[in-house]
Amino acid sequence: MKTNKSPVGVYPSVSESDWEEFCRLKSSEEFQTESQKGQELARKNKHPHYLGTSGYVGAKKKWAKEDEEAEKYGQQPMFSGFTDDRIQH
Repeated sequence: MKTNKSPVGVYPSVSESDWEEFCRLKSSEEFQTESQKGQELARKNKHPHYLGTSGYVGAKKKWAKEDEEAEKYGQQPMFSGFTDDRIQH
């Protein structure tokens, strides 16, 4: 909506009527009010996460691989001293 480009024709699943309804809903005063509240709340977040779209589950897989690499080269995994899984990484 911000670019004023319609996705109709680009995405086969979006019809002209779907796009018009979407624009109508997103332009409503109610949506704008809720959107503004969400933006203000997001600005208050002092500790945003940096785990990406995979979240903690994906990060754990990455960390396990890093630990395996460290052990493979005879190094101690960085956080091996932590026994509680929640604070390991």
